[in-house]
Amino acid sequence: MRAALMTTVVVIVALAVWASLRDAAPLRDVSALEQRPPAESALPDVATAPRAEPAPPETEDAAAPSYTTASEGDRPLREHVVAPGETLASIAELHYGDASRANEIYEANRDQIRDPAHLHAGQTLVLP
Repeated sequence: MRAALMTTVVVIVALAVWASLRDAAPLRDVSALEQRPPAESALPDVATAPRAEPAPPETEDAAAPSYTTASEGDRPLREHVVAPGETLASIAELHYGDASRANEIYEANRDQIRDPAHLHAGQTLVLP
């Protein structure tokens, strides 16, 4: 009888310790996470990541959209280099202030746009 009672007490104590450790896990000290090398994790630790300073205006970001002026006959045309994540609507909004003019850009660039929903970064589009 004493052995059964002792076993029960040991099991209850073990469960209580286990429950307290399980509940305490979310409250653990995260300062140790700051010391691990960034290569261990595929995701960056945004809580400790240093803030990036904005690029000075004189430097050009490679992913930023750009455009130049060309000419076709009497009418000047502009070109736009597609940045990652841009759509025809976002380009129309950027240059014309009206996203609904995306079809005009598509019609002017039908020779190089297979699917208007999928642009490729680095493509140069003519803006009518």
